[in-house]
Amino acid sequence: IKDRAAQFAPFSAVVGHESAVKEAARLTDHKKMLDETEKTAIDYKLRELEERLPSDVEVEILYYEPDGLKSGGKYVTKVGQVSKLDKYQRVIIMMDGLHIMIDDVYSIMITDLEKYI
Repeated sequence: IKDRAAQFAPFSAVVGHESAVKEAARLTDHKKMLDETEKTAIDYKLRELEERLPSDVEVEILYYEPDGLKSGGKYVTKVGQVSKLDKYQRVIIMMDGLHIMIDDVYSIMITDLEKYI
C-alpha cells in the first residue's frame, strides 16, 4: 500500500521551474541617463558635501542599484550620514558601510542643511 501511495505523491517535473518563472516576472528598471544640468547639480552637491566632511552630514540619496541576477535594476533612496567621499574610486561611503557609486547617483540632498532653508 505504501508503494502504491507513492505514485500519487506530488510530482515536480522541472525542479526550480516555479522560482524561474517568478524571477522572470520580477520587473527591473533601466538606468536613466542624466543631462548636463542634472550632472552639474549633483557635482555641486558633492562639492558641498566634501566641504562639510568629516563632520556629521545627513543626506538623502536616490541612486540606481543594478540587479545581480538580470539586466536592469531599481532606484533606491538612502537616508543617513556620510562617512567618506572617495573621489578617486568615485564612491560615497555611508556610516553603515554602504558604498554608493557616484555614477549611480540620480539625486542628492543634504537634509540637515536644506531643512533650514
